[in-house]
Amino acid sequence: MLHFYSHFFFIVAAGYDNKVLVLKISGVITPASDDIIANAISKAENKGFEALVISLDTPGGGLEETQAIIKRIGNINRSHYWICT
Repeated sequence: MLHFYSHFFFIVAAGYDNKVLVLKISGVITPASDDIIANAISKAENKGFEALVISLDTPGGGLEETQAIIKRIGNINRSHYWICT
């Protein structure tokens, strides 16, 4: 079985002093997907980002990984403004 997986990080200036971290994931959700999202959340929280955009273009994948991703997003520090798509 062939799996296609890619991810990209972009830093976008939202305003004069605001930084937005954009994570794009496409392909099947794998155990690595959970790690990549966890790293993006940690980076956004610890490096002064005002927002995190998570863009998922995926047909699905592992149930455990998907549930872990949902849990991580639900546990995001709400003292920041976060966007998930």
